[in-house]
Amino acid sequence: MAISTRHSAASRVIDELGRDHKNVARLLSLMDKQLAALSRNEKPDFQIMADIMSYMTHYPDMFHHPREELVFTRLEKRSADAARLIKELRYEHQLLSESGADLFDSIKQAINDQLVERELLVTKAHGYSAMLLDHMRKEDAGIFPLAQVLLAPEEWAAINREMDIPSDPLFEGKVEKGFLALQEFLTSHG
Repeated sequence: MAISTRHSAASRVIDELGRDHKNVARLLSLMDKQLAALSRNEKPDFQIMADIMSYMTHYPDMFHHPREELVFTRLEKRSADAARLIKELRYEHQLLSESGADLFDSIKQAINDQLVERELLVTKAHGYSAMLLDHMRKEDAGIFPLAQVLLAPEEWAAINREMDIPSDPLFEGKVEKGFLALQEFLTSHG
């Protein structure tokens, strides 16, 4: 009975974090398509790329990472192995934030017809994407399953209560005005 209770209490949190990861992977796939056009010397949709990076540089730090942090702070007290991985993941959050901001700046420069080296832009974008996909894999395959086993039902209940964070501005409920074009692009291309 305790395992079933633990599982159901954890499922909302893990489901929401996993859904966020799937949504991010969709956006990275769309970004890759634009980069492929750029690599073929075609003109990508820089505005869609900018919209993707606007989302990527705002949503995770404001909403997704605080949700993960609710799990991290409890889990690192339960397992030294988890604590080491969580330390690495927190550092990667910082690197991803910096790398994402740098990539977003480069895309905005391209939109404003400033000189941006095509190869450098592609390299930055592929590096960002690879780092983020690897990061999410570590969380999905390492941290989240471990949390499901080690955290007690009352900890999951507390996490659920604390997770009242505003909804995703692109993938949940009413899409924010700044993401309408991206949402339409996702619907038709993603």
